Amino acid sequence: MNRSARPAEMILEDLLSQDPQRIWYASCEVIHLGQERTRILPLVPHLAEIRQAAEHIVLGGGLAPNRRFVDLALQTIQFHRDSEACPCCLYPLPQGDCIFDPREEAERGRVRILDCTVNEHYTGDYPVQCARCGRLFQVTQEWGHFVWWRWTPLS
Repeated sequence: MNRSARPAEMILEDLLSQDPQRIWYASCEVIHLGQERTRILPLVPHLAEIRQAAEHIVLGGGLAPNRRFVDLALQTIQFHRDSEACPCCLYPLPQGDCIFDPREEAERGRVRILDCTVNEHYTGDYPVQCARCGRLFQVTQEWGHFVWWRWTPLS
């Protein structure tokens, strides 16, 4: 997943491009920018247009379809349209998608890692607290073909 400093206009252009690679890339940007409401709000008026543009695009994917990234990006934009809740609500992702590394989120000042136990097999646990609202999560790190993290709300 990538982390973007690109303006919303450029991300929107990619989301509307009809190019599967650009749509996938921009969708990943939206998902990771989901914790930054001000970065997502410019996309809100274009939600229906984005949904329609990506509806029939074949995005491929090996073990898991890349369509899920577009769906998560749309859910992220919709969340910011419909809710004033803390965006930490977006960490537990549906369908077992576990892409938010708690260490990266802590580096960005979004969460505080309260403890960490990771073993030599890259598995472990992180009790984590949202830096904005104080919500607690248990983050489980697992390893398969890649390292992934499952966020479970505790409060």
